[in-house]
Amino acid sequence: MIKYRIKKFILFFIPITLCLLFFWIYPIIVFMDWLNTDGAPSLREEEIFLNIMGTNGNFIKPNNIFAIFSVIAILSLSFIFMSDKPILIVRLKSRKKYISMHLTETLIFSCIFVFLIETINVMGAVSFFGVDMVTKFKLIEYSLIDYITLLLFYFRMGIVLFIIGIVSNKKIAPFITVAIYITEALSQNFFLVMERVWTPNKDAISGIYLLLGDITLTDTIPMIIRSLIMNILLIGVSYYLFDKKDLIDKKENIST
Repeated sequence: MIKYRIKKFILFFIPITLCLLFFWIYPIIVFMDWLNTDGAPSLREEEIFLNIMGTNGNFIKPNNIFAIFSVIAILSLSFIFMSDKPILIVRLKSRKKYISMHLTETLIFSCIFVFLIETINVMGAVSFFGVDMVTKFKLIEYSLIDYITLLLFYFRMGIVLFIIGIVSNKKIAPFITVAIYITEALSQNFFLVMERVWTPNKDAISGIYLLLGDITLTDTIPMIIRSLIMNILLIGVSYYLFDKKDLIDKKENIST
């Protein structure tokens, strides 16, 4: 089962990496083409760096994190765990063992997923602007903080997907989860009051805001603490709900 999981992870992360590379390169090409058009402003290299890495071109921005990348992560996780049949789960020593295994693999997936995002971002910046520019704007340091906040965000997303699969149906759980996260993100665009209200997704992104000077390193501490508390609470809920869930179809007449 472990070898099967590893093979699945590898198969999923190859296309995921290609998708992430596309979303890093494409907006930069568009931005640079715009800079070469008549009437475009003449920008210094530092200004181009901040535009590409912080506002216009950067792919670690709210629209990508909350929509495109969330859909990729949710669908990937749902397919990875779709093969977990009840008969395999009840062969384990306890339901808690399965939950622990599921959450551990979700955490591993989130670690690799966010590592790819941050690595592509940093390596792309180094290849495009050079080490000196990356060092000057402390991109690597800020990416480490961003890694933590994004990791907590996507791990929490995986837990929510698991919980929804428990209370509803595993096949429709990814679609419900996608709807929840996209609704949370889009609510800030349609309802102005939501811009002043704290929502969990506002703690997901820190790298861009650190780079642009909108927040300081101290500001990321409550962001991380809030995310940790939410994740711990959701883990507790998942253990409780799954322990109460009837895994086996009554028609199969198999008891747990």
